[in-house]
Amino acid sequence: MGNPAGYPYPAPVPYRMTWVATPPPGVSTGPRPVRRPAPYQGPPAYPAAPRWGLPRLAWRVTRSLPGAVDRPRADATTLTRQAGLAGAILWAVAVTALLAGAGEIWRYTLLVLGRGEALSAGVVAASNALVLTTGLLAVCLELAALVLVLRWLLLAGELAGELVGYRPARPSWQLLLGVLLPVLNLFVAGSVLAELEHAALAAPRTARPTPSRLVRYWWGAWALGELLAIGTLLLGTRGDLQARADDVLWHAVTDLVAVVVVVLTVRVLRMITGLLAPDGHRTSFGRVIEVRDAPRPPLRPTRPAGAAR
Repeated sequence: MGNPAGYPYPAPVPYRMTWVATPPPGVSTGPRPVRRPAPYQGPPAYPAAPRWGLPRLAWRVTRSLPGAVDRPRADATTLTRQAGLAGAILWAVAVTALLAGAGEIWRYTLLVLGRGEALSAGVVAASNALVLTTGLLAVCLELAALVLVLRWLLLAGELAGELVGYRPARPSWQLLLGVLLPVLNLFVAGSVLAELEHAALAAPRTARPTPSRLVRYWWGAWALGELLAIGTLLLGTRGDLQARADDVLWHAVTDLVAVVVVVLTVRVLRMITGLLAPDGHRTSFGRVIEVRDAPRPPLRPTRPAGAAR
């Protein structure tokens, strides 16, 4: 074959090959025999108990994969239940703090009356018992409420991230440290609630969070309560009689402000929970709440006789 015009190399010669496919030896090339299904002989029977089978354990999430974390996923039901439990404990804290404040006011009144007249020993003992009992009970309930509110805060942040499509700005450990550390939580706690409210409202990520009036009230009451608690602890270090009387009065004011903080906390929990899970359900995921004007489905659908199961 000659070279085409302008082609510097010889033209390639095509190879002509014929492939013949043959079955391997020993394989039949005829039609396959039709196997008829054997008649049903009943359930399998064993002369002894078989040694194979599944382990006698309940269904568990596997932990064999590296990095697998067995943690329940946040959903509307869990968030609503957590908010209800935290709200119940918070109301108990409010009642206990109110009683503690009333006991401190009673004690201060007795101190004022004791300047000019003798007091009954039983009245003084009852006042001291009321203050000590409500104070210890309030501390225990506040610790329980703190754990529940932090749990709710983590669940709400995770659920809000699923709703808006982006994760919270702070990881969990930074959020916990910012809420628990004194003085630092004066600034971080309010900003965390403002960011959570911003995400619950499905606001864009690029927009700056603007806290609502309720969140701003809570932030101010939270800061005032913490400053009063720190000031009361510092004033309690003095040892003169007037300082002790002032300490009782400051304890009463701190307890009353704590009641305001707890009530506002309950309202904030309900507000954000209502935004993330209205009526306790997430309707944004297309969950069927009610079916109207639809025919009733048959109890057992009909199946043709020869249909495969």
